[in-house]
Amino acid sequence: MKNRLWLIALVAVIGFSFAALSLTGCSDGGGTTPLPNDESGAKVDPTPIITSITDFATWLAALPTNTVATAYSVKLNVSDLGGNYNTVGSVGKALRDNNTKCVSLDLSGSTFTSIGSYAFGYCTSLTSVTIPNSVTSIESFAFYSCTSLTVINVDTANTKYISQDGVLYNKAKTTLVVYPARKTDSTFTIPGSVTGIVSSAFSYCTSLTSVTIPNSVTIIGSFAFGSCTSLTAINVDTANTAYISQDGVLYNKDKTTLIQYPAGKTDSTFTIPGGVTKIEYGAFERCTSLTSVTIPNSVTIIGSFAFGSCTSLTSVTFATGSNIPDANFGGYAFPEGNYANGGDTLKTAYSTGKAGTYTRVANGDTWTK
Repeated sequence: MKNRLWLIALVAVIGFSFAALSLTGCSDGGGTTPLPNDESGAKVDPTPIITSITDFATWLAALPTNTVATAYSVKLNVSDLGGNYNTVGSVGKALRDNNTKCVSLDLSGSTFTSIGSYAFGYCTSLTSVTIPNSVTSIESFAFYSCTSLTVINVDTANTKYISQDGVLYNKAKTTLVVYPARKTDSTFTIPGSVTGIVSSAFSYCTSLTSVTIPNSVTIIGSFAFGSCTSLTAINVDTANTAYISQDGVLYNKDKTTLIQYPAGKTDSTFTIPGGVTKIEYGAFERCTSLTSVTIPNSVTIIGSFAFGSCTSLTSVTFATGSNIPDANFGGYAFPEGNYANGGDTLKTAYSTGKAGTYTRVANGDTWTK
């Protein structure tokens, strides 16, 4: 809940939807891109060692655009990351401002102890990162929307975290922290030792088509599988006591909360089961095949961005007796073509119209009953 509220506050400060931010970074294609001032066409220093964020930003700015296959390698030894991707003078800001420069970042010589929320948020040119042994805390959403990230490495001397096949866990492997968004595996089975999945852990993993959750998992953070646009099924071990899957859709065990509808599902219509009382934050985000959805009168909470960027969604029906309190109707819950208009015309229409069918033209700005 804390993470969800923090995110909503962040949106209010920034003033636009996550969907409005670019999710693309360095290119897939192209040939070699040598470093500047190199007449021979080879890199002068294949892995420079940089000891200040200012110098890192200057180094990045001087580089030509490159590709994932020709990512620049750099060792950055600093005592602090300087804040999140939006903080002037931070590592994340330097990367974010140079999102066409693919970078493999080795931080193993650094001495900072924590990686905060959004420290590398929207750093879409980051292809790999090595976490130093000094790090003892990594907050949720630390690598949010790092859509070029293929592997997260951890210094073997680190006592709190570990990497296995490029996936980040706590040292005991009881918590899955981050699954890199650009890993190319189509399926993934979460290890049986894992009891918790951190918020946004799998978000924007575009290659995954299915994921299997073991019976050991008892905690799944918000938006853990959000915007995985190829994901068609989230499977749960039948012995799991906290969660259940039905037709690939993830719910809590008693099916009162719809946690995640896989974004890659191709159904054009969906009726939320009666008995569901809550639709989680971002539960349907980027489900671009959906054209209509029916919400039962049991639903009393709709999380922010619940249907965000569902670009084909043009019809929403609230069943007879529906009565969702205004305070429980999250911001930007439904897609609109123009987020500058406040993103809440369906919420506004529902506040007076309640039960019934609301429609808009494809990518339209306004929902009406």
